[in-house]
Amino acid sequence: MRVIEFVKYWKDRLGINDYEITVEKISPMQVVCDSDDCTLVGVIRNQENHTAVIYHSRRLHEDDILHELLHVKHPPWTEDQINQETIRLIQLRKGGD
Repeated sequence: MRVIEFVKYWKDRLGINDYEITVEKISPMQVVCDSDDCTLVGVIRNQENHTAVIYHSRRLHEDDILHELLHVKHPPWTEDQINQETIRLIQLRKGGD
């Protein structure tokens, strides 16, 4: 599947079809951190107009997209909760749909 197909699939599964989700690649030069191998995958959500942008500086994988969409679905969740639910849902998907 391609990125857009994963976005559509997980939006439907998570019940967030009312959000317009876009994906935007950014330059690795825009990412600042303490190591030489810095990457970024993150989401900015606008609840008022039901839009969100997933920014990324590296190739996206299905679990990246799901992770960011879970942030859209569950803004108050901690990173640990998002990580656990990402793993759970990916495992369920791999086990059969």
